[in-house]
Amino acid sequence: LEPPGHADSPFRLTLALANRRIGRSLARAGKLSEALLHFRRALSIENAELGRHPGSAPVRTAISYTLNDTGIALAAHGDHAAAINQLEEALRIRRELAAADPKDWRAHSLLANSQMHLGLSLAKVGRQAEALRELRESLAVRQSLSEQNVKNAGALAEVAEGSAALADASVLANRWGDAIPLYE
Repeated sequence: LEPPGHADSPFRLTLALANRRIGRSLARAGKLSEALLHFRRALSIENAELGRHPGSAPVRTAISYTLNDTGIALAAHGDHAAAINQLEEALRIRRELAAADPKDWRAHSLLANSQMHLGLSLAKVGRQAEALRELRESLAVRQSLSEQNVKNAGALAEVAEGSAALADASVLANRWGDAIPLYE
């Protein structure tokens, strides 16, 4: 999907979101090259919007989503080196956004998500110490968020997902003693 010449920002960001969602669907269907095309289109639109609105938190959040989704797609198709580049950039943005508003639950949840996916890709390329650090930090953020709202089932599910990711990376690092309690 391509933007018309002089579209307003909400329309352009919606168009970027549509491209990102199409990219996700194509990646899940195994069509990585087509998915990457849509992710690039989304990122192009989002970067143009950032040029129009420098420092905009909503636009920076959208960019972080696209980078994160691109990294997840690349990792799912086995290109962990390329995934790491995308995920590191998403994580950089998400760290800045979370630091800008320490009480923003969503920003911290997104941060933890990027850390988890980055940690998994780092583990796959043998960068175990970095992987375990990112995954531990992700799990700590997720645990903190779930403690802030114990009735939030989504936050509890993210703790479980984070625990499993850290356990998987611990296995890859031959740290069985660390992994077993995380699986329980």
